[in-house]
Amino acid sequence: MTVTAITPQKRRPYRLSVFIDGEFAFGIHSDDAAFYKLAEGMEISRERLDYLLEQVVFSVARDTALRFLSGRARTYKETVNRLKEDEYTEDVIERVMLLLAEEYRYIDDAKYARDYAESRLKNGGYGLRRVKQELIMKGVSRELISEALEYAQEDNSEAGVALEWLKRKRPDTGDPVKKKRCADALFRRGFSYSTVKEAFAAYEEYCDE
Repeated sequence: MTVTAITPQKRRPYRLSVFIDGEFAFGIHSDDAAFYKLAEGMEISRERLDYLLEQVVFSVARDTALRFLSGRARTYKETVNRLKEDEYTEDVIERVMLLLAEEYRYIDDAKYARDYAESRLKNGGYGLRRVKQELIMKGVSRELISEALEYAQEDNSEAGVALEWLKRKRPDTGDPVKKKRCADALFRRGFSYSTVKEAFAAYEEYCDE
């Protein structure tokens, strides 16, 4: 087997894409490529390639994912996308994700979705529609999202969250312009029309007390 090309990766030039016999084989940090004396035109044995894939490529991919997860919780898709940014092969990514999600249990989309939905609803003051869209963007399955939204509402109703937001803003509901401005803000935060209407009714009762 022959190393036919070594080229800088577009998104991260300090990482190199190594091609063997004209086919992409793996991505590697430029320092590691220099250490192992990889060069275009060199012959590489099956044993040498297997060693690089196992001891260098896989190990670095695993450590990259672990660092990515160390700051805060991430979804399965977010972690996969991070590895794709470094142009790891599907095989390497699959092995890393199997280790982290199945063996180590460092990635749990169900728990992530529950915690995220509860936090965004209760502490962030966002509506279910927006929370749902954000979780979709993070790659969580619709089934897990539905379960998470139900869980989040057990102690925090959507209308109640919208009401608390109104109480903090204290809009003058007697002024149609100001009332519409607040309603539009709630719509942007992901609350439905019926929820906003219910929240305003409760807020006006609160103000009359």
